[in-house]
Amino acid sequence: MREALPPGTVPPAVFANCAVDRIVPLQSPDPIDPLAVTVEPFCEWVIDAAGFTTQPAPVLPGAMFVADLQPYIERKLFTVNTGHAALAYLGYLDGCRFIHEAMARPEIRAVATGALHESGAGLTFRHRFNRREHEDYIKKILARFANALLPDEVVRVARSPLRKLGAAERLVAPARYALAAGVQPDSLARVIAATLRFDFAGDPEAVSLQAWLRDNGPAATLTRCTGLGSDDPLHRLVIAHTPVVPSA
Repeated sequence: MREALPPGTVPPAVFANCAVDRIVPLQSPDPIDPLAVTVEPFCEWVIDAAGFTTQPAPVLPGAMFVADLQPYIERKLFTVNTGHAALAYLGYLDGCRFIHEAMARPEIRAVATGALHESGAGLTFRHRFNRREHEDYIKKILARFANALLPDEVVRVARSPLRKLGAAERLVAPARYALAAGVQPDSLARVIAATLRFDFAGDPEAVSLQAWLRDNGPAATLTRCTGLGSDDPLHRLVIAHTPVVPSA
């Protein structure tokens, strides 16, 4: 129960943790209003209610207060960021410049959609999300990626592949969640394999990644980037989708 504050007492300030999701594309200067910012219609604002112990949570239009923020942070990271990465790495290999271009190509869209369903299976199993509600969430996210008014470049989204291949990051973690839920993450494995092939010369991490591949081969490089041992089922699945890389 919240304790009542004495009359005339000013409620203490609460700095609550939040998860915010909204895509803001690259901006073109507005000659009339230089402070104008173009954003997408979709937005989500999830607030940790744990900080509001001595006063009621404020009424904020569009905000959702939750008892535990972590599941919603993972839902966003392993849906929005996972889908974004899937379209970026697959789109790069297919010569796309923008994310919405990749989304418009049926084969890429099918793999990205499959990746989000695999991730969703792991998330609903782990956090007990409502399955139907999460399916609706995935549909909303995919529709956002198809928006041509948000021209996000593939190479921008795909940058820093070494970081994004990390064990707790947007590709490996949801794939492991899927395996824990009894779902084989074949689409996510294909995206991880595509990430290994990101060779954009303007990204220092991509340059390092390609050097590691030339010197050590895909299996050792995958282990170095992800921490997955060669006997891990996800490691085997990714390697099955990885072409042989010529040695230096």
